[in-house]
Amino acid sequence: MEESTINLLSLLVSIIAASISAVALIRTRKTQSKFLELEKIHAELSQRQIRELEESNKDKLRTTIDLEIVSGSLFVRNVGKSNASNINISFENDDENRIVESELKQLPIQKLKPFADYKLLGSYDTFDSPDVITVLVSWTNLDGSSGSSEEVLKCY
Repeated sequence: MEESTINLLSLLVSIIAASISAVALIRTRKTQSKFLELEKIHAELSQRQIRELEESNKDKLRTTIDLEIVSGSLFVRNVGKSNASNINISFENDDENRIVESELKQLPIQKLKPFADYKLLGSYDTFDSPDVITVLVSWTNLDGSSGSSEEVLKCY
């Protein structure tokens, strides 16, 4: 009887050990599954951060040009974060051009630093100037790409 008790205890200990191993295996798989999910999310976030950083770097190489009429003259302003070059302006309607001819000969503006402006003498505050003009402006960004915009300006 002693031998059967020892065999029964051995079987019982083996069953308990197998149960503990099975529970540990199940918990390990769940933990590993969650870890793999988190790793996948981390990889996606890293890729997104890299894309945003690349976009940010591209934005640093591009600029925006703004136009404004002040005291009859046309001001060309670089409101972006990088230099602009080869800045050219044209008018949708040639009759709207009131820029002094000698000023137009200076176009294109070779380089305009961020937050700098360039004044083109004009006569947009006279009685014969139109109420509104449409000016087309184009430029080259620091990364070599082209930029352009169409500005509708009030002439008073």
